[in-house]
Amino acid sequence: MGSSARISATLTAICCLASLCPLVGTAQTTPEARRGDRVDVYHGVAVPDPYRWMEEMEAPETRLWVQAQDERARRFAAAYPERDRIRQRMERIASVRRFGTPTKRGGRYFFSRFGVSGPGTSYYVQEAADGNARLLLDGQALAAEGLRLTRPLPSRDGRRLLYGTADGGSRWLEVRIIEVDSGRELLDVLTGINSNNSSLAWDGRGAGFFYEAFEVPEAGERLRARLRNARILYHRVGTPQGEDELVYRPEGHPDRSLGFQVSDDGRFLVISESDPEDIGNRVLYRDLYDPDGKVVELISNAESSFGFIGNDGTTLWFQTNFEAPRGRVIAVDIESPDVGDWVELIPEADETIDSWVGVSAVGGRFIVGYLEDARLMARVFQLDGRFDYDLELPYYGSVWSGFSGRQDDPEAFYSISGLVDPGSIYRLDVRTGRSTLFARPELSYDPNDFVTRQVFFRSADGTRVPMYLVHRKELQRDGNAPVIMYGYGFGSWAAAPWFQSHLVLWLQMGGIWALPNLRGGGEYGEDWHQAGSRQNKQNSIDDYIAATEWLIENRYTTRGLFVANASSAGGPIAGAAITQRPDLYGAALIDFPVLDMLRYDQFTLARAWRDEYGSVEDPDEFEALYAYSPYHNLKPDTCYPATLVAPGEKDETTPPLHGYKFVAALQHAQACDNPIFLRVSWDAGHAYGADLERAMDNWADQLSFLARVLGERGWLPELTEGDRAASQAK
Repeated sequence: MGSSARISATLTAICCLASLCPLVGTAQTTPEARRGDRVDVYHGVAVPDPYRWMEEMEAPETRLWVQAQDERARRFAAAYPERDRIRQRMERIASVRRFGTPTKRGGRYFFSRFGVSGPGTSYYVQEAADGNARLLLDGQALAAEGLRLTRPLPSRDGRRLLYGTADGGSRWLEVRIIEVDSGRELLDVLTGINSNNSSLAWDGRGAGFFYEAFEVPEAGERLRARLRNARILYHRVGTPQGEDELVYRPEGHPDRSLGFQVSDDGRFLVISESDPEDIGNRVLYRDLYDPDGKVVELISNAESSFGFIGNDGTTLWFQTNFEAPRGRVIAVDIESPDVGDWVELIPEADETIDSWVGVSAVGGRFIVGYLEDARLMARVFQLDGRFDYDLELPYYGSVWSGFSGRQDDPEAFYSISGLVDPGSIYRLDVRTGRSTLFARPELSYDPNDFVTRQVFFRSADGTRVPMYLVHRKELQRDGNAPVIMYGYGFGSWAAAPWFQSHLVLWLQMGGIWALPNLRGGGEYGEDWHQAGSRQNKQNSIDDYIAATEWLIENRYTTRGLFVANASSAGGPIAGAAITQRPDLYGAALIDFPVLDMLRYDQFTLARAWRDEYGSVEDPDEFEALYAYSPYHNLKPDTCYPATLVAPGEKDETTPPLHGYKFVAALQHAQACDNPIFLRVSWDAGHAYGADLERAMDNWADQLSFLARVLGERGWLPELTEGDRAASQAK
């Protein structure tokens, strides 16, 4: 780019910032980013990185370009005549009082309640299951101060509550304590705790709690600095943080990650430890009944995963994929911990134990969440592993919360949700298997107007892959409906529909939402997970592309109406799909993404993802990463689909530099009039906005973007009044 062109682009950017320029809507009028001459050499391969300078996210040049890009994206959306109506409709859909799964402590029930229209999550307590709720923490009042409530945790006797607050989109917390009866806030304030990674757990007496702390980077480095030097400390209530006891630190391993739980009987602190390259975790424990107890290694095999469930005396129960890729339950006695002495309680089944719902020990039984072709089911077993009964769930959906309860309490709580259902809370009598409704949101629409279906397709190598489809019941399969397809395939997550208010409106507008269960997830156990990890990540992308082709071939949509969508660690899926097969997609929405796969692990917590993506330090893994990295595989003079990339300005999980660099490279490569936009959520972290209002503005801009670009291909969104009061006292 010559000096005169660069000056012109800068003037254009300044003009847009001052809101003096006309609507910019095409690739040709985009303020082009400066291309640097940075080249890195990996294993003898020279790799250009022309937008490395954008990793300095606060630098004036970066800020000027980003602000101009964001202004341009917002102007494009605002020019859609129905944008305000979309925003109003979305507000009605989102204005629903939702509840979190209760936690029972000391005979009391604690739960979150999400605001009707304003920002903030509040926290409540009630003395009985059918009692009146009392406000403990006012999320909207905190939001008015620019704070976000997170991680509320009642003590085991229900007398105290610790909670975290974060400034705007930051993941760094200040943790405080209140007395539940009086609401009085104690003087304790703890820092160094990260809401992404830090574990918290009260001791058995409520006298103090364990927490995981990290080395805190300077405020200006929080989007770049890696999480390092994890350590577990114990804080006694009423003492200064500087006096906290160091419980455990992985000496000589600053990049190791930790997690922990305290057993229900308060006896054991059980620690999970792993390196970024580990595909599993080691297990350590400390006997809290022994005042001089040391941290002892129990399981050293980091090639398998071990999740602590509970204990019976000195016998600890674990959910594991050790010699069981679909999962099983084992018992390990700390007095005879050798592998040959482990006892299998629940053997591996034909179905897969879901890694998110997992196994809970409640009421003297194990509740196990299984996946059968990515559909959730649950079974209940005695503690000796004998089958008790199949749990009949009230209806099919996603059980996001798992089953919450204690080993000595005969009731558990769980939440069932779906794309059009924010989540109904149920109370389970573990002895009888009977579920009763505890709380249900009131909706402005009837969820029965929509249907969730499951289909199957074949990927490029013949692998059979399931996929969810959600749409209006009266949908006609004539190829005229647009599809938003979300892809993830990461971290053993078994993908299932979850509530998203803006997508309810998308369905009402006549759209379809698709969710393929890509390899890299956990739908069929550890083998399925590994089939989409590291050097196998192209399988996840192939699955996504095959799902696209199946939906087109089966007349759900056409190429011009297909929207590739992904977010966070799934960003490489949609990014690679549109770079490898730009002909298949009419548009792309990529939120809070990872897109530079050669440098992803240099920032914040992403080094822990090496076991998923691999590392450029390994020549074979570098070759695989370089082959699909969206940022590195854009080809000049290629027509790419209309694309909107939407990072969060203060995202400490997937820093916005990924979105900045990718959009700059995509705009440079674009050879047709399909617009490429960068739409930034200012002051927001790893979410759709720092508060609900800004989140809805983001969603309204995204749907308006789609209405404009897909409208040019013949789609007419249905924006007649479709909401109605829900008639569901059912």
